Amino acid sequence: MLFLVWGANGWIGRMVCDLLRSQNHTVVVATSRIQNYSDIVTEINTVNPDRVLHLAGIVGKGNVDWCEDHKQDTYLINATGTLNLVDVCWRKGIHVTYYGTGCIYTYDDHHPIGYSFIEDEPPNFRGSTYSKSKIIAEELLSPYNNVLILRIRMPISRDLHPKNIITKLTTYSHVIDIPNSFTILPELLPISI
Repeated sequence: MLFLVWGANGWIGRMVCDLLRSQNHTVVVATSRIQNYSDIVTEINTVNPDRVLHLAGIVGKGNVDWCEDHKQDTYLINATGTLNLVDVCWRKGIHVTYYGTGCIYTYDDHHPIGYSFIEDEPPNFRGSTYSKSKIIAEELLSPYNNVLILRIRMPISRDLHPKNIITKLTTYSHVIDIPNSFTILPELLPISI
């Protein structure tokens, strides 16, 4: 199959592309920016992919706190850009797998510590610009039937990459003992393809 991949140069994007190539799929790294609808149309028409994988987005430079000082860019890429990509693909009849985030839920009075959120439960964490942008993206995608949303949360990988939660935990002086979700990338990524 021919996969067109946005976000192929990111940590998880590289892993996905390597996995696709190891399975003898053809991988084309997208060059258009997801905030530019007409460029996406041109690239989709040129490449004519079987599937689109969406791993692009703004997480922040350094950490998600960056998004607080760059709200416009965060919303443009994470919400509008995601909608652009899924909409273009919908109009062309192309399936999109969107690697989103699980950082849209939090424990609260209605969801005490240890509560297990269910897949279609409305997000309840709007405490950061990053999380709000991802919630908006999911809300905008709700009428589309060509998209699979995967929510990655505190990813664990085989390497010691700085974004691997295991690597991060080794640098913290204090770790909070609260149940949480983790994504085991070596298990999720092959299934996602």
